[in-house]
Amino acid sequence: MNAYSKNREVSAQEAVARTCSLKLKSSSRSVIFLPTDDNAVKMSLPMKYLQTMDDDVENVWMTGFPDKYKARPNRPEFENMRMTEFASEYRIVYGRQKKGKLVLPLQQNMGHIQKRTRGKPAVIRFARFSQQKNPEKFYGTLLKLPITSQR
Repeated sequence: MNAYSKNREVSAQEAVARTCSLKLKSSSRSVIFLPTDDNAVKMSLPMKYLQTMDDDVENVWMTGFPDKYKARPNRPEFENMRMTEFASEYRIVYGRQKKGKLVLPLQQNMGHIQKRTRGKPAVIRFARFSQQKNPEKFYGTLLKLPITSQR
């Protein structure tokens, strides 16, 4: 019984991939999800930050991609840029990467971004709503993320 509950059968391909430490999944493009819902799920700040904050501070949420888009650099190339373009052509950088080439600071100390140089622009994913079942969310998504083709 213990052998059946603790082990599982794998295919020959998976066994070779695990033995040779090969990746089971890889992609040539990055994928980024953009929330379009007005009540999108937000994560709170880590507990170590919350414990050191004053009791009267109301902003206890981490910043998401829409917040970073709103704080994009005040430069001509970003002036008329849509959120989908911003997400697919730029990436958020952290830590030592902030000192890299062509790194731009976001406004309001929201972090840093860098133009994607390797490969192609990122693929944008978003929640899709039915036009018949949920027309408000369907058209709201179209307003927030202008999409050239609907499938």
